[in-house]
Amino acid sequence: MFGIWNCRAVLRSNEKKGWKIMPTYDLVSLGELLIDFTPLGVSANGNPIFERNPGGGPANMACAAAKLGAKVAFAGKVGNDMFGTALKKFLGEQGVDTQALLLSDHHKTTLAFVQLDENGDRSFSFYRKNGADTMIELSELPASVLDTKYF
Repeated sequence: MFGIWNCRAVLRSNEKKGWKIMPTYDLVSLGELLIDFTPLGVSANGNPIFERNPGGGPANMACAAAKLGAKVAFAGKVGNDMFGTALKKFLGEQGVDTQALLLSDHHKTTLAFVQLDENGDRSFSFYRKNGADTMIELSELPASVLDTKYF
Protein backbone atom coordinates (compact mmCIF):
# COMPACT_ATOMS: atom_id res chain seq x y z
CA MET A 1 0.00 0.00 0.00
CA PHE A 2 1.13 3.51 -0.74
CA GLY A 3 1.97 4.83 2.76
CA ILE A 4 0.71 8.10 4.21
CA TRP A 5 4.17 9.57 4.66
CA ASN A 6 5.13 8.60 1.10
CA CYS A 7 1.99 10.37 -0.10
CA ARG A 8 2.99 13.55 1.77
CA ALA A 9 6.51 13.36 0.28
CA VAL A 10 5.05 13.13 -3.23
CA LEU A 11 2.83 16.16 -2.58
CA ARG A 12 5.85 18.18 -1.35
CA SER A 13 7.90 17.05 -4.36
CA ASN A 14 5.17 18.17 -6.76
CA GLU A 15 4.92 21.55 -5.03
CA LYS A 16 8.69 22.04 -5.50
CA LYS A 17 8.21 21.40 -9.21
CA GLY A 18 5.77 24.32 -9.26
CA TRP A 19 2.68 22.20 -9.69
CA LYS A 20 -0.42 23.70 -8.11
CA ILE A 21 -1.74 21.31 -5.49
CA MET A 22 -5.40 21.75 -4.59
CA PRO A 23 -6.01 19.85 -1.38
CA THR A 24 -9.17 17.84 -0.96
CA TYR A 25 -9.81 19.23 2.53
CA ASP A 26 -9.33 22.57 4.24
CA LEU A 27 -8.85 20.75 7.54
CA VAL A 28 -8.43 17.19 8.74
CA SER A 29 -8.85 16.65 12.46
CA LEU A 30 -7.36 13.53 14.05
CA GLY A 31 -7.96 12.06 17.48
CA GLU A 32 -10.45 11.90 20.27
CA LEU A 33 -14.10 11.22 19.57
CA LEU A 34 -16.15 9.97 22.49
CA ILE A 35 -19.47 10.12 24.28
CA ASP A 36 -19.91 12.70 27.02
CA PHE A 37 -22.65 11.85 29.48
CA THR A 38 -23.70 15.25 30.83
CA PRO A 39 -25.96 15.95 33.82
CA LEU A 40 -29.61 16.43 32.92
CA GLY A 41 -31.22 16.46 36.35
CA VAL A 42 -32.35 14.02 38.98
CA SER A 43 -34.85 11.17 38.69
CA ALA A 44 -37.90 10.76 40.93
CA ASN A 45 -35.78 8.32 42.94
CA GLY A 46 -33.08 10.95 43.51
CA ASN A 47 -30.60 9.42 41.07
CA PRO A 48 -28.66 11.59 38.62
CA ILE A 49 -29.87 11.54 35.01
CA PHE A 50 -27.27 11.83 32.25
CA GLU A 51 -27.71 12.76 28.58
CA ARG A 52 -25.57 11.20 25.83
CA ASN A 53 -23.68 13.85 23.81
CA PRO A 54 -20.90 13.72 21.22
CA GLY A 55 -17.58 14.92 22.59
CA GLY A 56 -13.85 15.20 22.08
CA GLY A 57 -11.85 18.31 21.27
CA PRO A 58 -10.67 17.31 17.77
CA ALA A 59 -14.22 16.33 16.77
CA ASN A 60 -15.61 19.58 18.19
CA MET A 61 -13.06 21.52 16.13
CA ALA A 62 -14.01 19.60 12.98
CA CYS A 63 -17.72 20.36 13.49
CA ALA A 64 -17.06 24.04 14.15
CA ALA A 65 -14.93 24.39 11.00
CA ALA A 66 -17.58 22.59 8.91
CA LYS A 67 -20.27 24.95 10.25
CA LEU A 68 -18.10 27.86 9.12
CA GLY A 69 -18.02 26.44 5.58
CA ALA A 70 -14.69 24.60 5.56
CA LYS A 71 -14.35 21.24 3.81
CA VAL A 72 -13.44 19.04 6.77
CA ALA A 73 -12.65 15.39 7.46
CA PHE A 74 -12.26 13.59 10.77
CA ALA A 75 -9.78 10.74 11.20
CA GLY A 76 -10.04 8.49 14.21
CA LYS A 77 -11.49 5.32 15.63
CA VAL A 78 -14.60 4.47 17.63
CA GLY A 79 -16.16 1.18 18.60
CA ASN A 80 -18.54 -0.58 16.24
CA ASP A 81 -21.17 -0.21 18.92
CA MET A 82 -24.26 1.92 19.53
CA PHE A 83 -22.11 4.86 20.64
CA GLY A 84 -19.62 4.71 17.76
CA THR A 85 -22.26 4.45 15.07
CA ALA A 86 -24.16 7.38 16.64
CA LEU A 87 -20.97 9.47 16.64
CA LYS A 88 -20.23 8.68 13.00
CA LYS A 89 -23.78 9.62 12.04
CA PHE A 90 -23.59 12.86 14.04
CA LEU A 91 -20.33 13.99 12.39
CA GLY A 92 -21.79 13.27 8.96
CA GLU A 93 -24.87 15.33 9.80
CA GLN A 94 -22.57 18.23 10.73
CA GLY A 95 -20.95 18.15 7.28
CA VAL A 96 -17.76 16.38 8.37
CA ASP A 97 -16.38 13.70 6.01
CA THR A 98 -16.11 10.46 8.00
CA GLN A 99 -14.42 8.14 5.50
CA ALA A 100 -11.33 8.08 7.77
CA LEU A 101 -13.38 7.39 10.92
CA LEU A 102 -12.88 3.70 11.61
CA LEU A 103 -15.33 1.43 13.43
CA SER A 104 -13.55 -1.16 15.58
CA ASP A 105 -14.97 -4.59 16.32
CA HIS A 106 -12.21 -5.11 18.93
CA HIS A 107 -12.43 -1.93 21.04
CA LYS A 108 -15.32 0.01 22.54
CA THR A 109 -16.10 3.70 22.16
CA THR A 110 -14.64 5.79 24.98
CA LEU A 111 -17.15 7.22 27.46
CA ALA A 112 -16.86 10.22 29.79
CA PHE A 113 -19.20 11.18 32.60
CA VAL A 114 -19.28 14.89 33.37
CA GLN A 115 -19.93 16.22 36.84
CA LEU A 116 -20.64 19.88 37.61
CA ASP A 117 -19.76 21.46 40.94
CA GLU A 118 -21.73 24.24 42.60
CA ASN A 119 -19.89 26.84 40.44
CA GLY A 120 -20.62 24.97 37.21
CA ASP A 121 -17.01 23.81 36.81
CA ARG A 122 -16.68 20.42 35.13
CA SER A 123 -14.84 17.31 36.18
CA PHE A 124 -14.67 14.13 34.14
CA SER A 125 -14.64 10.40 34.81
CA PHE A 126 -13.31 8.64 31.72
CA TYR A 127 -13.97 5.04 30.74
CA ARG A 128 -11.26 4.69 28.16
CA LYS A 129 -9.00 1.71 28.95
CA ASN A 130 -8.39 0.21 25.51
CA GLY A 131 -10.91 2.69 24.11
CA ALA A 132 -11.05 2.66 20.33
CA ASP A 133 -9.91 6.31 20.07
CA THR A 134 -6.63 5.38 21.80
CA MET A 135 -6.01 2.32 19.63
CA ILE A 136 -5.74 3.82 16.16
CA GLU A 137 -2.65 2.85 14.20
CA LEU A 138 -0.98 5.00 11.55
CA SER A 139 -1.21 2.13 9.08
CA GLU A 140 -5.02 2.17 9.36
CA LEU A 141 -5.42 5.72 8.09
CA PRO A 142 -6.12 6.26 4.40
CA ALA A 143 -3.49 8.39 2.64
CA SER A 144 -6.26 10.71 1.46
CA VAL A 145 -6.46 12.30 4.92
CA LEU A 146 -3.15 14.06 4.26
CA ASP A 147 -4.55 15.81 1.23
CA THR A 148 -5.37 18.88 3.30
CA LYS A 149 -4.36 22.46 3.97
CA TYR A 150 -4.27 21.90 7.74
CA PHE A 151 -3.90 18.66 9.71
